[in-house]
Amino acid sequence: MKKFTLLFLFVSAIFASNTFAQNYELRFDIVNHTGLSLYGIYVTDTDQNNWGNDIIPYDRFENDTVANVSIPVDNQTLCDYDIRITDDNGNSVEFTNVDFCELQTLTLLMDREGNLYYTVE
Repeated sequence: MKKFTLLFLFVSAIFASNTFAQNYELRFDIVNHTGLSLYGIYVTDTDQNNWGNDIIPYDRFENDTVANVSIPVDNQTLCDYDIRITDDNGNSVEFTNVDFCELQTLTLLMDREGNLYYTVE
C-alpha cells in the first residue's frame, strides 16, 4: 500500500507540473516614461512572423502611468520576445530578443533625439 501511495504521488506531481507549464503566464509591469501616449504594445516570440494582440489592457497608455500585463506561454515558448510599440502619432518602434523570463518591470523611455528605448528590472 505504501508503494502504491508513493507511485500515486509521483504520477500526480508529474501531471501537475505539466499542467502548470501549459498554463503559465509571464506577468510584469510596463512603465510609460516616453512623454507620449502609446496606443499599442505587441509582443511575439522571436521566431514568429505575426504580432498578435495588443497586451496593454486599455486603449490609450498615457505617459507616466504603469500597466500590469501578462503574456500566456506554453511549453514551446522561450524567454526571448520581440516588442512593437506604437505611439499617438502613428509611429512604431521594434525591439528584438528581449529576455522576459526575469523581467519584473519594463520601463519605456525617450532620449533627447526622440528615440524610444527601454530598461528592464
